[in-house]
Amino acid sequence: MTFIPMPDWPFASGLILAVAISVGSVGLLHSPSKIARLVSLFLLPLGIGWGVAWATRSWSAGVVAGLGWFLFPMVRFWMGIRELRVQTRKEACGLVASSGEFEALHEVAADWEEIGFEPVGDCEIYPSEHRQVFRLMRSQDDRHLVSIGWMHDGPMTLVHSAMSSWDAQGVHWMTWNYPLPYGLLPAPETRLWRCPSAETPVDLMQQHAEFLTINGSSPVAHQELSNADAAMARWLGWVQRQFDYNLETGWLRRLDGQGSAAYSWKGLFGASGQLLKAIVDYST
Repeated sequence: MTFIPMPDWPFASGLILAVAISVGSVGLLHSPSKIARLVSLFLLPLGIGWGVAWATRSWSAGVVAGLGWFLFPMVRFWMGIRELRVQTRKEACGLVASSGEFEALHEVAADWEEIGFEPVGDCEIYPSEHRQVFRLMRSQDDRHLVSIGWMHDGPMTLVHSAMSSWDAQGVHWMTWNYPLPYGLLPAPETRLWRCPSAETPVDLMQQHAEFLTINGSSPVAHQELSNADAAMARWLGWVQRQFDYNLETGWLRRLDGQGSAAYSWKGLFGASGQLLKAIVDYST
């Protein structure tokens, strides 16, 4: 590689500017403005690239260092996404989630019960890349369905909640505190609001009510939510619809006739955009 030399300017001034850019990017990362946080993601590699360029006296070396800092983790992410395989045909198996193994799930469910939600039933989703158990709970007026997800993969266990409502037109309104990017495109009849900052059921319920109010939506009651089988069928139908829609739009590509699928290039770059957005959202 041929390195393009830099002008012979004072050495210390360039390094000071590089440090200032890097420190400024860290400061912007904690700004309340999403635009500022997004800018910070690009300022840090700029500062690193500038510092390397000044230290080596070569613009080319700085460009390589800056791009490498930004692209290396993205390439690793892309490689992992391209190798990922998912089963798009899901089934639910009823079970009783005992308090021993599923202690974290029970604690969250108890918090939902304190604000008036009633248990409907537990189920395990299969096939799955990791173990997934869900507890469904309903509001007393049958207008809202809560799904508490318990996910276990190796040493990691994740518990999250989602609150769902349906209006008279059949539009599904969902607010959840799942902390990771969704990774898929929500189907057109789904209005999904990610709210990872809603750490408690009270917070999530308030955010969901605000979501409905802002959009002028009035949820209607569904009496079948009080029946475990019917509630699970409605919820699993939503899960299955997401996979079907992502296959239709080309976000996922089929690998065989048995339901196995993987991300397409369209889905890969779309999931990358969701990751960057999540990083910006989490930086507050």
